[in-house]
Amino acid sequence: MSKVRKTGHTSLTEEQIAKIRVDPEDTAKRLASLPYTITPRPEGKAPRGHFWCPYEAKWSDFIQNHPTSPMSNYYRCETCGISTEDYYVKTVNRLWGDKEERN
Repeated sequence: MSKVRKTGHTSLTEEQIAKIRVDPEDTAKRLASLPYTITPRPEGKAPRGHFWCPYEAKWSDFIQNHPTSPMSNYYRCETCGISTEDYYVKTVNRLWGDKEERN
C-alpha cells in the first residue's frame, strides 16, 4: 500500500502526485506539438452570416444547437464544433468588447 500524503482537501498517494506533476519543459514540448495551428483571418469583409474559423482556415457558418452540444447557447462552427467563446475565434473575428469596437 502506498503512503498517503494529506494535501489540503484531498488525500493523494505519492504515485498520484508524481502523475499530476508536470515539468515546464514537458509542457512546452506538448504545446509545440499541438495538432492544430491558428490561421489568421484574411483581409476583407466576411461573407454574410459566417465567421472565420482559425482551426479550419476557412469561413464557416456558426450555428446554435450544434450536434456535439445541443443544449449549449453558444454559436459553434458547423464543421469542427469550436464555439465563439474560444479565445482565438474571438480574437480573429474581433468579438471582444462593444459592438462599436468590433469593426
